[in-house]
Amino acid sequence: MFRSRINLLLICFVLAVVFTAPSFGQEENLFQEGKKLYQSGEYDEAIKAFSEVVKKSVNKDLCFKAYLYLGYTYFTRGNHNKARKSIENSVQMKQNVELDESEFVPEFIDFYEENKLGVVGIGFFESIPSSASVYLDKKKIGFTPVKKELLSQKYYLRIVKRGYEPIVKEIEINIGEINYFKVDFSKGKNWKTFLRSSVLMIVLGLVLKSL
Repeated sequence: MFRSRINLLLICFVLAVVFTAPSFGQEENLFQEGKKLYQSGEYDEAIKAFSEVVKKSVNKDLCFKAYLYLGYTYFTRGNHNKARKSIENSVQMKQNVELDESEFVPEFIDFYEENKLGVVGIGFFESIPSSASVYLDKKKIGFTPVKKELLSQKYYLRIVKRGYEPIVKEIEINIGEINYFKVDFSKGKNWKTFLRSSVLMIVLGLVLKSL
C-alpha cells in the first residue's frame, strides 16, 4: 500500500515536470532555424523567427542571442533604427559581451559597440590597498581594480577588504560614461591594528603595574 502511494506520487511528479517544463528546447530550435534563414538570405523569415523567440522565451541567455541576431538581421537589411533598438534590448539582457569576429561582420560589431552605450555605462572601481572585493546589490563582480559594463541605474555598492571596515554607499551609473569609484581604506580604522594596539597597551599597563 505504501509502495503504491510512492509510485503514484512519482508518476504525478514526472507528469508535472513534463507538462509544466518550459519549452526551452523548442525555442532554441527556433533560434537555430532563424540563424539558418539569415545565412540563406531569407531575412524576413529570420526576423519572424527571432521575434518569436524573444516573445515566448523566458531564458535570459536565449533572449539575448535572439535580440542580438534580430539586430544583426535588421542591420543587414539597412534598418539601423530597428537594429539599434534590438541591440539595446540585448544589452538589457546581458552586459560585458565581446562579439566574435568569426560570427559577425566588423561593421556590425562597431555598430553594436557604439549603440550599447545608449544603455550602459562603465563602472571603474579602485581601492587603496587593492584586491578588495566589490559587490553590487550583493552580487560580487570582482576584485579592485575592476571595470564592468553596467546598466544605467542606482546600485548598492559594498567594497570589502580583510582587516578593514567595509565601505558601503549608494552609487549611480550614468549612460555612456566611465564612472569612477575609488575608496581609501587607509583613511578609515584598521580594526586589526587597533586591536593589536589595544592589547599591547593593556599588557604594558599590567607590566608597569606589577613593577
